[in-house]
Amino acid sequence: MLKWALLAATALGCSIALPVDASAQTAQTTSTLEEVIVTARRSEERLQDVPIAITAFSAESLASTGTRDPRALANQAPSLTINPNIYKHLPYRPLEDFDPISLAAASPFLMVVHPSLRVATLAELVALAKSGSASLNYSSPGNGSLHQLAMEWFKCSTGAMLIHVPYKGSQSINAVIAGEVSVTFASVVGMLPHVKSGRVKAIAITSRERFRLVPELPTVAESGVPGFEATNWFGILAPHGTSRAIVTTIGSNVAGQMKSADVKDRFLNDGAEPIGGTADEFTALIRQSWRAGPR
Repeated sequence: MLKWALLAATALGCSIALPVDASAQTAQTTSTLEEVIVTARRSEERLQDVPIAITAFSAESLASTGTRDPRALANQAPSLTINPNIYKHLPYRPLEDFDPISLAAASPFLMVVHPSLRVATLAELVALAKSGSASLNYSSPGNGSLHQLAMEWFKCSTGAMLIHVPYKGSQSINAVIAGEVSVTFASVVGMLPHVKSGRVKAIAITSRERFRLVPELPTVAESGVPGFEATNWFGILAPHGTSRAIVTTIGSNVAGQMKSADVKDRFLNDGAEPIGGTADEFTALIRQSWRAGPR
């Protein structure tokens, strides 16, 4: 799921900052996940005194609590695997300082174009971008954002010629709406109202399979870029050395909650797909993604 970001980072050939999407969608999904963790804690008497430390940038703060402190839980975005590959010195190590508990959810991106761009499909966009008949550019929330990494991978995979124009945060959405740029990747929740109003045109979704909020949209992979999957994931971790019993208990409870129709709907409304994987699966994902990056 995350290999895309690391491969794209390699293709960029430079040091990248801001690897986490700090959008409103991220905040909404983090809030929903916090409630899931609180529910898991309340379900077991032995977890009643385990405090919650939930932020999208919690790796450093969680590591600083001490590797043997079992009293913290955290939600962590893909910076857990991207940061170690682009920064020489970090105050934490992905697997040495943390015990993964569960990969909770993942949020895909919409690929949208300005209506003035006469393309209706991803294949038509690629053909136009490769033809050289038009100068096309794309926006992102900043250098090193997941959106930029995804688009750079898309460019490498298709040969599309697109010029990167970094903006500050949500201004990247305004840029494609205003026609300042031709195309962008954006969160489903943040961009869908503009798609419905006709201010932008959605042509693909970056998830592995079609997304329930926009089932009519084909994936980038099925549109001619095999293996393409770009998502912002949300996971639950604890400091290394946390009791295996606590890790297993919380992980099992979270997995159970992810099967609930109410929880599924809440994550879906946040633009995320609930997963609820095991600790071993989450560990394998982090290890695979982390090792896939440049050295």
